[in-house]
Amino acid sequence: MILRAAVSALFLAVPSSMAAEHGAEGTMHRLAPDVYAYTLAHDVSGESLLNVSGIVATSEGLVLFDGMPNEASSRKLRQAAEALGRGPARFLVIGSWAPGDRTSGNNVFKDLTLIAHRDARAKLAEYWGERKEPAPQLAHVTYGDRVELHLGGKRLEVIYLGRGHAPGDAVLHLPDEGIVFASELFFNRVFPGLRTGFSREWVEAIDRIKALGAPLIVPGHGDLADAATLRARLEEFRQALVDVRAEVEQLYRAGRSVDEAVRETQVSRYRDWQLHGLLKERNVRRLYDEFAGRVQ
Repeated sequence: MILRAAVSALFLAVPSSMAAEHGAEGTMHRLAPDVYAYTLAHDVSGESLLNVSGIVATSEGLVLFDGMPNEASSRKLRQAAEALGRGPARFLVIGSWAPGDRTSGNNVFKDLTLIAHRDARAKLAEYWGERKEPAPQLAHVTYGDRVELHLGGKRLEVIYLGRGHAPGDAVLHLPDEGIVFASELFFNRVFPGLRTGFSREWVEAIDRIKALGAPLIVPGHGDLADAATLRARLEEFRQALVDVRAEVEQLYRAGRSVDEAVRETQVSRYRDWQLHGLLKERNVRRLYDEFAGRVQ
C-alpha cells in the first residue's frame, strides 16, 4: 500500500532537547494524512520526560490516544488536537491507566467517550480508592482483547497484547496507515519501569507488537524519529528488559539479598538512558518479588 510505504520512509525532524525545544505548549507531529502525534515534556524527579499521545482525525470527529499527566497538560493536548480544524474530539482511548502519567488529567475529557481495557479501569479505580480521593473520569466502555472503531471510513484497532508495564496496557493499531501507537509498552531510550510491571510478559507483548507488521511504531515516551530508527529502538528496549531481568535473576539465584542486589546491579549498558537512576532500584525489588512468586 502506498500510504504504508510512505509511513515507512517517514522522517520526523524532532529535536533531541525535549524540555528546551518542545516548549511548554507541546508539539504536533504529522505522521500520515489524518494521523498525528502530540508530544509534551513533564518533570519526573528532575528529568524532563517526553510524553507522546496520538490523534486520529476522521470526518466524524477526533480520536485521542492516551492523555497527559495532569489536567493542565491534558487540556493542552485537547486544545492542540481541536485546533487542527478537523472537528471536535469524540473519543479518548486509554492506552495505560498510569496515574500521574496518562490518566490524572482525564476530567478534561469527561464529555468524550472513554475506552479502556477492563483491567486498566479496575486498577485506576482501585488506585484512587486506596487514596480515598475522587478518581478522574474512568472509562465508559471497556473490552477484553480488542475493540474496533469505524469512523469516517477509518479503522482503528485497540488491542490488548498481554501484561507489560502494567495490567491493561493496550496499543492503537491503524492497519491501513501502518502505524502503531505503543503507549507504555515502548519507551525510546527511557529505562523500563517495572514497579507495576511483568518483565517476561512485557517482552512477549513487544513481540506481539512486532508481529502486527506496522512500519511505524510510536513510543509512549521519548523522542520521535524515522520509522526504521524507531523499530531499531523497539528492539533495543526489548533487549533492555531481557538484560535487566537476566542480571537481577543471576543475583537472585546466587542467594543475594534484595538490598545486596540493589547495590550490585549495574545494567551499565543503559546508564545513559533517562530515568535509569530513578528506576533501577524499583526494578530490582519488583523482579525479586516476581522471581519469588509474589507477583500474580
